[in-house]
Amino acid sequence: MKKIISILLVGLLFVSCTKEVKNNDDSKVSRVKSVTLNQFAVIKTLAEGNYLSNITYKEIKQAGNFGLGTFNYLNGEMVALNGKFYQAKVDGSVNLVKDSDCAPFAAVHHFIADQSFKVDNKIINLTELQNYLGNYLSNNRNIYSFKIHAEFDSLIVRSVPAQSLPFPPLTEVINNQTLFHLKNIKGTLVGYWFPQYLSNVNAPGFHFHFISDDEKRAGHVISCSFSKADIELDELTKLNLVIPQNEEYQSN
Repeated sequence: MKKIISILLVGLLFVSCTKEVKNNDDSKVSRVKSVTLNQFAVIKTLAEGNYLSNITYKEIKQAGNFGLGTFNYLNGEMVALNGKFYQAKVDGSVNLVKDSDCAPFAAVHHFIADQSFKVDNKIINLTELQNYLGNYLSNNRNIYSFKIHAEFDSLIVRSVPAQSLPFPPLTEVINNQTLFHLKNIKGTLVGYWFPQYLSNVNAPGFHFHFISDDEKRAGHVISCSFSKADIELDELTKLNLVIPQNEEYQSN
């Protein structure tokens, strides 16, 4: 049995009752689902080196069509876009995620854009992109998701190697990350922004993963630059937290 905690973010229950479904493809998604982030485990335990969970991607896929996360033993980066889930491994390969794979951390939801806009000016790095997107955060107590499609002039993504017991903390793993420097590549950034007061739940600020249009490149985004982009924003006002109940997770 998994423990589930539902959190309503700062008195905005009415939003979940008024958010409109945008198109026919989204018609099967309820209004409540479209403003609810489903998260599996918390970032604090992942940072401490808790890399084993009994939560399968079969369950996670039912909770959303968009998001990011990782895998047991920290075996690569996960990115989900339009209902397809990908694993970006340390050797640079990208695989579709198996239902039987498990996640010590993942955050997903059913993406329905609240706003769509275009960027027609040069974005030279990730910091500049984050500053630009910050102008669209209308309430700093809520969670935001971003879908950013562009032809990137340059992009740096990372993945990490699978770990062995006893697990090191996440900071040590990142010291051994593998970076991939990509040029002139079309694809999508999948990301979330979390407020500071939820810092033990998920990393505060922006967090992006990437998947290329040809599904051959993916990873955690370190840097990017582009001249034009199509951006969609989805504001989330509910957080559903699932706590792994396996012995390894509970005993650490």
